[in-house]
Amino acid sequence: MKHFALVSITVYLFYIFIYSAWAFFAFEVLGNSELGSYFYLPHGARVLMFCFFRWRSIPALIAAEATGYGFITINLLDIAQEPSIWWWEASTVASIFSVVAAVSLVKWSVDDTGIGPGLLKPISFANYRFLVLVVFISALLNAVFTNFVIGYFNPFLLVDIQRVLRYVVGDIIGSFAVIAGLMAIFTTLKNSKLIVPTE
Repeated sequence: MKHFALVSITVYLFYIFIYSAWAFFAFEVLGNSELGSYFYLPHGARVLMFCFFRWRSIPALIAAEATGYGFITINLLDIAQEPSIWWWEASTVASIFSVVAAVSLVKWSVDDTGIGPGLLKPISFANYRFLVLVVFISALLNAVFTNFVIGYFNPFLLVDIQRVLRYVVGDIIGSFAVIAGLMAIFTTLKNSKLIVPTE
C-alpha cells in the first residue's frame, strides 16, 4: 500500500509539472492553445508514467488530468459552448486508454524480440524502440478517440482531419521532447555521480 501511494504521488506530481509547464507556455507565452497543441508535452508524461508504473499509474493519471484541466485551463478553454468538466473527463479517459492500448499492442506484436517486457528497468532508456512505437501508436489512437469524444459531446466544435493530424503531431513531438529532456537530466545526474548506475 505504501508503494502504491508513492507511485501515485510520483505520477501525479510529474504529470502536473509537465502539464503546468505546457499550459504556461501555450497560454501565457504563445497565447494560442492551437499552436501549443503542436507540442503537447502531457502526452509524453502519460506514456512514460504508464510504461514505467503500468496499472498503478492509472488512478493518479486520471486525477492529474482532471485537476490539471480544472485548475489551470478550464477558464482559458474556448470551444464555442460552456466548458463542462464531465465531457472533458470522458476525453481524458480516452487519452489514457490510448496509451494503455498502444502498450498492449506493442507488447503483443514485439514480444518475441524481447524489447517489450524488458521496459521496466530502473531509469533505463535502453528500450527506446518500445517507447518509440508506443509514442507513435498512442498518438494516433489518442487523436482518433479523443476527437471522437470531443466531437460527439460538442457538436458545434469542428473536428476535421486537420485537427486530428494536429493531435497526432503534437503528441509525438511533445512525447519526444519530454523523453529527450529526461534523458538529458538523467545523463547529467549520472555524469555528476548523483545517480549511481544500477548495472
